[in-house]
Amino acid sequence: MDNLSAILSNYDEIVFTCPIHNLPSIGLCSEFFCPKMFYCMKCIKSNETCITKDHHELVSFSELLYRFFLKQENKTIDLMEINSMLETIKDYEPKEIQEVLSQFKDSSTKVVDQIKNELDSTIHLSIQKIYDQNNVKLNELKSNLNIDQNMSEKINKLLSVKIPDLLTYNTMMNEQNTLDLVTSSLKTQDEKHKFISDIKFLSNTERTLEITKQLDNLIYLDQISTKDEKKEKELNDKIDKILNELEDNLDKKLEEIENSIIIPKVSSLFYPNKNVIFTSEPTNLVYIKDICTNAHKTNSIDSVFSAFKSLKGQSLVVWGTPTYSIECFDLGLDKIIKQIENAHSQTIFSCRHYLDRKGKRDLVITSSYDRSVKVWNIQEDWANIVKISPAHTAYYIYSVSILCDEINCKNYVITTAPNEFTKVWDFNAKFLRDFGVNNESTYFINTYYDYKQEKYYVLNANSVDVKSYDFETGNLYKSYKGFPQTWHMSALVFEINDIQQLIESDGNGYIRTWNFHTGTPISCIMTGSVINLRGICIWNEQYLFSTGSDSQVKLYDLKKGIYVKGFLGHTTTVCAVDKIVHPKYGECLISHALDGKLKLWGKIN
Repeated sequence: MDNLSAILSNYDEIVFTCPIHNLPSIGLCSEFFCPKMFYCMKCIKSNETCITKDHHELVSFSELLYRFFLKQENKTIDLMEINSMLETIKDYEPKEIQEVLSQFKDSSTKVVDQIKNELDSTIHLSIQKIYDQNNVKLNELKSNLNIDQNMSEKINKLLSVKIPDLLTYNTMMNEQNTLDLVTSSLKTQDEKHKFISDIKFLSNTERTLEITKQLDNLIYLDQISTKDEKKEKELNDKIDKILNELEDNLDKKLEEIENSIIIPKVSSLFYPNKNVIFTSEPTNLVYIKDICTNAHKTNSIDSVFSAFKSLKGQSLVVWGTPTYSIECFDLGLDKIIKQIENAHSQTIFSCRHYLDRKGKRDLVITSSYDRSVKVWNIQEDWANIVKISPAHTAYYIYSVSILCDEINCKNYVITTAPNEFTKVWDFNAKFLRDFGVNNESTYFINTYYDYKQEKYYVLNANSVDVKSYDFETGNLYKSYKGFPQTWHMSALVFEINDIQQLIESDGNGYIRTWNFHTGTPISCIMTGSVINLRGICIWNEQYLFSTGSDSQVKLYDLKKGIYVKGFLGHTTTVCAVDKIVHPKYGECLISHALDGKLKLWGKIN
């Protein structure tokens, strides 16, 4: 795509003129349904364009072309549409039929290749990890088994094979004897089964050949005369059968792969990455570097940014900037890979990631001082799929949340603002209902799924207490209120020792834990001084990180009930903190402060 960008950038050297004012153009609207007209500065100042009235994105001509071709490359085949199209084949001449079928075959082949390319990187990382783990076992096997020199050389050869080579069919077949040896010798190792099955699956081209064979069968259809009713019926029946087989084949293989990649179902659905149990010791984390210096700089509570691993296996960090843009940073590539300018028209307060497992997509939701809430689909090149404006009458929306209802296969947006009811919207931006109270200032909301009871809850941290609501009914479930009276800034639910515990941070420097279902206090940890705590992040069942107004990232030991230490580095109030497995540094922490910096903390080997 870099070559495409270089080619298209030449178009920016052409001076296009505005057809209305005959002045040099500054760009076009990027929205799909807007007329593609060149705008000049006079157009913008007139306040009569979609750029100023509807806050659409203004892009250059080359950028518009780049996105067009990019979407063409990412376009998928709608098999039902193809099926419907082919049912009308009797209206076409044989030559036209052959042309359509040829295009269909080419496009379908591209789909298969695209699926493989998109999933290869993720599966590759999974196999690499298993392969590394088995390296140790294979070396131990070599030293413990009584084997001859010839077999020893074969094992050495297997251990020396590079992962890209290992994934090829020929290499797998050449090393079949050695793999069989590993299979029989490591019979009790669970990793062995995964290791071998992944290699064989990726190496086996039968699935691709089967799809290609089905597509090739379509070619004979151009030889059938549509004037013969019997043959016409045969034609339609054959097309239906082949298309159904093709669709089933693709769906089955995709489901098998995705089920092995997508994060297993856990008790809470608010942040998939935050539910992963990290195993490293966090007390000796050190500052590594700044990821950026242009993140949000306005007073906020939590979730100003989000760090997560995407369905494609990318380790990403997303944040809002002071100029109201959204930026996405790839930790593996160590660079910004996406920037959405003018994502909002005023300060972006919240930027959170959610995993829609049923829809197989990564979603990012943002909220703004402009009173709007937007949902972005990463898999569709960050398309803005939901826009709610205005969501509330207040001038800021500190926190928003997505609830992905896997039970009923529906997605919801949950919004809140000071002294207003909490609101529920569907993904068509339709208001559904409100609940809660309208006389408290809400600072943070979250969603929680109790997998034992199969129920969804909404958590509300506000100026009085923390409340949990039954999402289905909207009724108050429990209230969690500590003393002395103070602000309650962030809240999440995490299962520790088989007890679902609500953990919250407050404005007096306390980390409190409660039994989520009974509302009974479990522990109260004082930081050591009266400070305003904000965002929190679970490291594992023992450790919790929080942020504070004293410019520090703070670590707590939940088992011992003590404050452990502070991490110095930021120069202003630290608002948010998140964790992620870095491709290079392993288990890491990322913090955000009002100095506009995102800092990476980890261990340097």
